[in-house]
Amino acid sequence: MLEFYFGFEKSILDFFASMHGSFFDYIVLAITLLGDFSTVWVVCGIVFLCFKQTRAMGIVVIISAILPGLFNDYVLKPLINRARPFHVIAEYKVFVEAIFPKKFLVWGGVPTKQSMPSGHSISAFGAAGAMIVFSKKFGIPALILATLIALSRVYLLVHFPTDILVGSMFGAVCGLGFAFILKLLILPKITQRIKRNKKTPIE
Repeated sequence: MLEFYFGFEKSILDFFASMHGSFFDYIVLAITLLGDFSTVWVVCGIVFLCFKQTRAMGIVVIISAILPGLFNDYVLKPLINRARPFHVIAEYKVFVEAIFPKKFLVWGGVPTKQSMPSGHSISAFGAAGAMIVFSKKFGIPALILATLIALSRVYLLVHFPTDILVGSMFGAVCGLGFAFILKLLILPKITQRIKRNKKTPIE
């Protein structure tokens, strides 16, 4: 893996590292675990699917949380091949190995994949971006949670700041793109087809 980072990133990581050692660490850990395997976003999408008014949003939220994340894991991360902070900066490793619980199914465990872009940030901003196109009521809280999840990755020293910056931008573009395609191109055609079918007399 490539071991590189910018000077300001080390300063930001050191600032967060200086905050460690309180119960707040576990609050941040709980926030980051919500983003493991896009859990919180998939659950939101499934809930939206249960109601007719939010069904379209549910579909695009799930797509926006999962597809860009898969592309990241199998294309972007291996291509960029950037090492994580605790692999590059030795003093971070003790904290990371101590704070993360043992892996259970898809949750927890010390991250092992490459660092850039942040998968948690991609899924979070993909889902939140999709939500805000359909509903500010759900989208704004989702953006706040997405920001907290992204920042938690830096606080826990498993990502450099530029990892979450790139991941957040990529995720947002994907989420907004999927949502606009569904809302502006696909749904109107489906609606028109349904209206035509209703007008067609039954022989």
